[in-house]
Amino acid sequence: MPPGKQVSRKVILEPGHSPLDWAALTSNPNHQLRGKDAQGENLLRVTPAQLKMQNGRKGRDAWTVYQGKVYNITPYVPYHPGGAGEILRGAGKDSVKLFMEVHPWVNWDGMLSECLVGILVSEEQEANDKIGSLDEMD
Repeated sequence: MPPGKQVSRKVILEPGHSPLDWAALTSNPNHQLRGKDAQGENLLRVTPAQLKMQNGRKGRDAWTVYQGKVYNITPYVPYHPGGAGEILRGAGKDSVKLFMEVHPWVNWDGMLSECLVGILVSEEQEANDKIGSLDEMD
């Protein structure tokens, strides 16, 4: 095997968790795939500190960032062909590097569009926006 080449291991998915099942689930408007921390229609402004908390542990949803967009990957975990452990490596952080190493040809946004939570903003940007909105209240 060439150096740096990853070995993919076969993961057996539970019945009803194929890529076609995921496509059917995401096309059903009755399913809320954004998660309990992202209710409503509006996209959230997520700071790195908030993202880090959404790591899939202690009952929290697992969020990840790809190209500045924050996704709740929790509903997709049982559908991930590489297994739960592999996809959860990106939980609570930006996973673009991991994603590009393993499968750069996959259309992440198309597959997880219904799981979009919001956009990643810096801590400073969020603090400045809050100060600005408080000034507008005066």
